[in-house]
Amino acid sequence: MNKRTAGKYVSMATFLLPAFALIVIFSYYPALSGILHSFTNWDIGGNADFIGITNYVEMWKDAVFVKSMLNALRYAVFHVVVNVSVPVLVALLIFHLRTPRSRYLYRVLFLIPAIIPGIVTYLIWGFIYAPYDGILNTLLELLRLGDHTRAWLGDPETALYAIFFIGFPFVSAFNMLIIYAGLTGIGTSVFDAAEIDGAGVVARLLNIELPLIRPQIMLVLILSLIGGFSSYDVALILTQGGPMNATMLPGLYMYRNAFQFGKMGYASAMGTLLFVLLFILAIFSQRYRRQT
Repeated sequence: MNKRTAGKYVSMATFLLPAFALIVIFSYYPALSGILHSFTNWDIGGNADFIGITNYVEMWKDAVFVKSMLNALRYAVFHVVVNVSVPVLVALLIFHLRTPRSRYLYRVLFLIPAIIPGIVTYLIWGFIYAPYDGILNTLLELLRLGDHTRAWLGDPETALYAIFFIGFPFVSAFNMLIIYAGLTGIGTSVFDAAEIDGAGVVARLLNIELPLIRPQIMLVLILSLIGGFSSYDVALILTQGGPMNATMLPGLYMYRNAFQFGKMGYASAMGTLLFVLLFILAIFSQRYRRQT
């Protein structure tokens, strides 16, 4: 390596150093601090006393935490099903439109709702589920189904399912674009060969399109699973985890332990456990994508 090349690499490293330093300070250090403090009894403003794995043992004796993990599992499974199947269907429909202009138009139309902040969407759904003058109960009254009206977010039997259906009809623009990009990456020669062989719409879907976009589907699946497990903002905004912890999620319970109960060490243990679970999912995703 000559001096000119070495100087070039030194200059590049010099420019990258400030950005890397900020990443270390604001990303890696908090994560490492959380892992270390998960083994301590640490209250806000107090000393961090090392207690080993006591926090991790206590988590599984905590009925609220166990319930939050079960809720998160159910939410993640539902989240995966709807956030994979619906975007795949929409992407396929757009891909098979006849003209490029119509395909572009529908992509834009499906992308526009993504501009709306998530909190606005949650507040709108809160109004839909309102117990007295909400849109859903009003519609049921108009359809002479008044016996089925209820406080959807205030009933322990329906609150979690009401949270599930926020975002209906589940057309995630980001996921749809990932699937659509996979479809556009299929060479036209493949479709020409299928047409020559006399493959119909169903045969082309099952034998060409879906198998060739399997990496994109797997990516969307993993991202949806991670999002389902780590999400808590909808419960924080609409139900605060109630009623009777029916909508409690691990992220929300971790937040409450840290900033309401002052149990920072215990909350750090919850965060570390979620980090390990999501990290395993990310590793699995990378290995599967390499194999495909």
